[in-house]
Amino acid sequence: MSDVKISQMPAAALPLTGAELVTLVQAGANVQTALTNITGTAETPTIETANFNAVGGGIYQVKTSIGAITATLPAAPGTWDTITVQDTDGDAVTNNITVALNGKQYNGSGANPKINIAFALIKMVYNGTQWVGTT
Repeated sequence: MSDVKISQMPAAALPLTGAELVTLVQAGANVQTALTNITGTAETPTIETANFNAVGGGIYQVKTSIGAITATLPAAPGTWDTITVQDTDGDAVTNNITVALNGKQYNGSGANPKINIAFALIKMVYNGTQWVGTT
């Protein structure tokens, strides 16, 4: 069954009760669990139109049509905190978005990264020592 694509699996009887078993691969072994044991969260972006303080887990869609904006990262981030900052309207070419590192480094540098390309984003993860990610 592990070689079967989800699209090729038979449809379940509706409604689902949550007691249905799902096989997951965990550490190389097949493990069965009920659907009720599978949880997750939806990532909902926050729209920002002025300077703001970012928090771990945050996804920020930044609108800079009025002027440049600074996103300040946490001074004491948790290890594996993830933050995403994106130019939503394409105005960062004119009005840059600065990510203030708040005393930390980003990819080995202490320079605050800037978004100055239309619709670009920076997604970063704090590895316990510095922020790492892509620009």
